[in-house]
Amino acid sequence: MPSLRTAVIQKQKCILLHTVKSYIYKKKTKQTNIVKEAKKQHCSRCIAKSNNKITTTWNNMKKETGKVHSLEQVPTLLVNDEKLKDPTYIANAFNNFFTTIT
Repeated sequence: MPSLRTAVIQKQKCILLHTVKSYIYKKKTKQTNIVKEAKKQHCSRCIAKSNNKITTTWNNMKKETGKVHSLEQVPTLLVNDEKLKDPTYIANAFNNFFTTIT
C-alpha cells in the first residue's frame, strides 16, 4: 500500500499536469482565435480594396478551401521522343495529329 506521502505527491502531480494541460489548451485556443480574426480582417481588406468584389470574394473562398488551381503548371507532351513544354508547340502537335488521322 502506498504511503501517505506518495499518495500526496501523485495527487500533486495530477493537479499540476491538469493545470499545464489546461494552460496549453487555453493558449492554443486563444492563438487559433487570433489567427482566424487576422484572416477575416485580411479578406475584408482585400475585398474592400478590390474593383471586382464578387470575384475577389470567390477567390478568397477558393484559397481558404484549398481549391485554387495553379495556372503556372504547363503540361508536357511527349512527341517523337521529345518533351514539348511550350503551349504553342503542344497545340501544333495536337493539330498535326488530328489533321493527319484518316
